[in-house]
Amino acid sequence: ESWSGRLISILSSCERIIAYYPLPDELQIGSILNGVGCPVYLPVIEGPALSFRLYRDGKGGVLPLTAGPFGVRQPVEGPVLAEVTNKDAVLVPALGCNPDGFRLGRGGGYYDRSRNFLGPARKIALLPEQCARLSFTAEPHDMRLDLILTENKTISL
Repeated sequence: ESWSGRLISILSSCERIIAYYPLPDELQIGSILNGVGCPVYLPVIEGPALSFRLYRDGKGGVLPLTAGPFGVRQPVEGPVLAEVTNKDAVLVPALGCNPDGFRLGRGGGYYDRSRNFLGPARKIALLPEQCARLSFTAEPHDMRLDLILTENKTISL
């Protein structure tokens, strides 16, 4: 089964999805987010922190996006996610991860600083297989993933 089929299967049991609007060099997940039947929230960069605003309401409604810091597309308006539960999933952008499941991001630390808020949700990264087992030492503030989907397999951590 393709990575997109596996991801759709995983997301189909979620109450909400916290995702990201992909940059041009990231895996394009827009068509998957368009097809899920639950609310989708995207990050909004506010100073050193992230908040998560509604992007798709799960019933066909889509809120407008604007270019935020670093060229990240983010919702202009809409409700802010107040809490995250274990019935939610977070698609976390990542350049790679180590064998223990700690992610390597772009260096801004936004998701690492959000890890306590996102804690109960299942954290998922979509990575090319060669990036799924990089060698680096995690730091205490780094976010740990729960699941990695590559083009060939699903890795539970």
